[in-house]
Amino acid sequence: MTNSPRALPEPEYALGYCPLNVRRPETRLDVALTTAAPEVRPGEPVAIAAQVSDGTGAPAADAEVTLYAVDEGVLSLMGYDVPDPAGFFHAVRPLAVWSHGTLPALLPEDSGLWRFHNKGYLVGGGGKSRGGLRQDFRACAFWNATLRTDVTGRLAVEFPAPDSLTEYRVVAVAHTAKHQFGTGTAGFRVNQPLQLEPALPAFANLGDHLHARAVLHNRTAQEGVIEVGLELDDLAVFAPGTAGKAPSPRQLRVPAGGVVTVEFPVEFRRAGPARWIWHAHWLEPAEEAFRDAVEARLTVNDPAPLLREVHLTRSVTSRTNLLGRADPQLLEGAREREVTVRVSNTRLGELGDALTHLLQYPLRLRRTDHLEPAAVAGPGRLSAALCRTGPAAG
Repeated sequence: MTNSPRALPEPEYALGYCPLNVRRPETRLDVALTTAAPEVRPGEPVAIAAQVSDGTGAPAADAEVTLYAVDEGVLSLMGYDVPDPAGFFHAVRPLAVWSHGTLPALLPEDSGLWRFHNKGYLVGGGGKSRGGLRQDFRACAFWNATLRTDVTGRLAVEFPAPDSLTEYRVVAVAHTAKHQFGTGTAGFRVNQPLQLEPALPAFANLGDHLHARAVLHNRTAQEGVIEVGLELDDLAVFAPGTAGKAPSPRQLRVPAGGVVTVEFPVEFRRAGPARWIWHAHWLEPAEEAFRDAVEARLTVNDPAPLLREVHLTRSVTSRTNLLGRADPQLLEGAREREVTVRVSNTRLGELGDALTHLLQYPLRLRRTDHLEPAAVAGPGRLSAALCRTGPAAG
């Protein structure tokens, strides 16, 4: 190029562009959700209807809709935003080239790294009728990604309300074959006049004593006398002095709209998963028949392993029974208790429990200045490292 300003002429080019905002209302869908009732009782049917229309107000027939209902509290903790497919697919993007592949999304060859999750599954149980045992506390009350609208752009679903006394957000995400997208939201609350809310720890140890506590809510507009009871399983008994028998149910007077706490002293006698049932019913005024019953779960652990063995073996074949030399008593206990098997190619594996206990011991009673590197230093230097920990400080 003869008119190039460069010392060594070379091809030059210039590029310019400007955005052109083109409105396409036909790509938007209007999704209107309605619930048959703003408030339901646990186990009662929740009816939801949806009307899907395009940007001109015409019904969107045969639109695919994903509809779900999730606990509002869970969504708030997650900072959840309602999906916006239209905003994603029609977002303003700069001129660029991206390369994408599905290889990172493939399942790994190691099956141990596979992770599958069930939408909406937390604990089991189905919806119960009024006055039944509440045990269905799913965070996701409903999920269906295969819904389609009829020729009028409508669809309707119905599902039983969970037993969680909370508010649920209903979300619908719709799209059509014409590249139209839209979302809609609604909500409903699961509530009942009398609510019993257990307040138990997630776990306990064998031999622990605790006060099993529950909070009683009177959501009515009148004061009442309410009887509260607790049914234990065979893992626990009531406090000494009651001979393991259930104490008389407590009768509490709860003001209108009030909250009262009730406690039962409990002692754990066996390890395993505990399942207790709390129940409450209205005594006075007698014309009110409000009831509530809820299942509470916690895990009772052994404070320390009841039996511990260490075996050294050498494998020269592709298949080896590592528990072949284990004590039969240890394997027999697996029917009622939990057996943990640790496999290591070094003797340092035996130090796991001891090091954990030492490192978690109160800081004022020991020094571990040189102990942490000991596990990495190897067996040859382990004894010297332990000697350098020094005497207890304090």
